[in-house]
This record gives sequence, C-alpha cells and structure tokens, in this order.
Amino acid sequence: MRPILLIVAAVAAFFVWDRLANDGRLLAGIESSWTQATDFASGNGIQITLHDFTER
Repeated sequence: MRPILLIVAAVAAFFVWDRLANDGRLLAGIESSWTQATDFASGNGIQITLHDFTER
C-alpha cells in the first residue's frame, strides 16, 4: 500500500510543481505532443504520398 501512496504523492507533486513553478509548460507540451500523435494516427496529420516525391 505504501508504494502506491508514494506514486500517487509523486504524481500530485508533479502536477503542483508544473502548475505553480513551471506555469504548466511541461503538461502543455505533453498535451500538444499527444494531440499531434493522435492526429497523425487518425489520418488528419501530415500525409506523405509517392505523388509528393515525383512532382517537380
């Protein structure tokens, strides 16, 4: 039970530090990366086709 509480406390400390001392920059970067990855995976991101390379 203590290791679980230690992990929960570490996560809570990270959120408090990120919001107060870091102005939420790290969490915003993670959210941005996640959004870009899901857009790419769903087909809404960058798409490269063979036609793009043959066009001059």
